[in-house]
Formats: sequence, structure tokens, C-alpha cells
Amino acid sequence: GINAEYGKQWYQRRVLVGQGDDYENMLPLFKSDELMFGYAKVVVGDDMSKREKFVMICWSGGDVGLVKRGKMITLRAEVDEIFTQRAKVIEASDVADLTLESVKDQLIKSCGAAYGSSTS
Repeated sequence: GINAEYGKQWYQRRVLVGQGDDYENMLPLFKSDELMFGYAKVVVGDDMSKREKFVMICWSGGDVGLVKRGKMITLRAEVDEIFTQRAKVIEASDVADLTLESVKDQLIKSCGAAYGSSTS
């Protein structure tokens, strides 16, 4: 299973825009004119070893202005205090970079060994 929580934060207002157990349902919520954060549990591994890993997504949509984009550093520091358990932080501005397969690949590369398929 995959658990996902996602929301946006602008100045001191935090808004949870959704949560659920399907990672793919999070992706349409990332808007091109918003700064948003996503937090998801993703299962990676193979038939020999499955591991749950948490990923935090820092979203800065392509239509976000420079001043608002500059606020991401401060907002990220605040969100870092909330979501302290994570294996990977992914910064993105294009939803195409956030497919589940892409996120799993990034987690595998950053978290260690991929054992391959067993032949039992």
C-alpha cells in the first residue's frame, strides 16, 4: 500500500488538499501556479526484499513567479520540521517527473542495493 498526504503552504497558512492510499491520485493536485509539498510512503524492492520508504516532494509549478518561488526555501524549512522521516526529497515542477516508477527508481538509487529477481 501507498499512503500519501499532500498540501500547500503559503506564508503561515497550511492547507491539506488531500490524502489517500493511491500515489497517482496526488499528482493532479500539483498545480502549475502553486508551491506545494507532498509526502508519500512508497514500497520499493523486489520479490526478495520489500522496503517502505518515505519521500517528500517539493513542488514549485512552472507558472510560479520568482518572488513566490524564492519563498520555497523558508517554506521547505518549516515542512522539514513536520516530515522528518524520509528517504528522499524530490524537487519538481513537472508532474511527468513524479510518476510512481520514476520515484521508485530515485529511491532505489539513493537508498542502496537492488537485489534483482530471485530464481527460486
